[in-house]
Amino acid sequence: MSADEMSDSPLLGGTLSRPHERFGGPFNTEFWKDFPYLLPCLVAASFSTVMLLLGVVFLVEVRRLKPTTLSVSLNLIPLLLLDKTGPQNQSHPRQRVF
Repeated sequence: MSADEMSDSPLLGGTLSRPHERFGGPFNTEFWKDFPYLLPCLVAASFSTVMLLLGVVFLVEVRRLKPTTLSVSLNLIPLLLLDKTGPQNQSHPRQRVF
């Protein structure tokens, strides 16, 4: 944890805790009286979720990925589909490579 996180977390938690006492209005219900620390937890969780989604959507992978067996086998499918009739029906015979 950085120094900013260590000082901002208690500030955020203390400011948003007990919203029924501090803010009133829509927070003046039994739900917020029963769960006085839910609001800072929800704010912190939604901030983390938004940052995760932004990272997943906008960050680009910079390392090269190794080809998997599935991608190699998918690349071979067009080659397997080309030769369904056999060499006798082709205009020129296939050369063998030894």
